Amino acid sequence: MSAYVVAGRAVITDQKRAVLKPWRAAITAALAGTGELLGEQPVEVRLGFVFARPKSVRRLLPSVRPDIDKTSRAALDALTESGCVKDDAQVVDLHVTKRYGAQPGVRIEVRVAGHNQEGTQW
Repeated sequence: MSAYVVAGRAVITDQKRAVLKPWRAAITAALAGTGELLGEQPVEVRLGFVFARPKSVRRLLPSVRPDIDKTSRAALDALTESGCVKDDAQVVDLHVTKRYGAQPGVRIEVRVAGHNQEGTQW
């Protein structure tokens, strides 16, 4: 994000919007029509991000950019834009992972909070 002042008002812009906007749109499109809308209920969300491993990289895990909080925020915004939830403020439990893999993307799992048994698998 970057900020500047125009005519005495602060303006905040996302420097990565050219990349972020199509990525969020792809998530929104994939989520659209995938199940029942959860309305305003509290929800639990799991996000599993998979990134392609560059050929020169030897590290086991992607401990580099993009930041896990920024990717999570974009995915949660897409969850709201898709209509699955009314607002991402409904998320009361969030589990996020970042890994390397052959098929880059994100796996998103959403369920109503409090409706799972102890030890239930996602």
